[in-house]
Amino acid sequence: MKLATLITSAVIAATSVTGSAAAASGQNEIKAHTFQDSHHPVQLHTVNAAENGYVEIIDYVAGKKGNVLGSTDIEAGMNEQVRVQISSPTFRDMIAVLYDANGNPVASKKLVIEED
Repeated sequence: MKLATLITSAVIAATSVTGSAAAASGQNEIKAHTFQDSHHPVQLHTVNAAENGYVEIIDYVAGKKGNVLGSTDIEAGMNEQVRVQISSPTFRDMIAVLYDANGNPVASKKLVIEED
């Protein structure tokens, strides 16, 4: 079984959220976690969300977003060990994007697959 390491890089994009919900709950943020290989669900260490929303895992090639590979709902607050089932194995970079309840992107994290 090939092992892949999920290495996080700087946040690609973060969009500010208006309203008191964001101020009360803190900053929207995604922290990635290591997963065994690209055939398994992507596991994010923590997702902090100012309000209910969802996370998408998106194919990310040459600095451009591609197809959505999987998604999962997120509750407001700190969500730990978030697993996102992806539709098919990939050995390309991906990006995790957190969306608020209105579908606006509020945080993202580039995920780099590095084969051992």
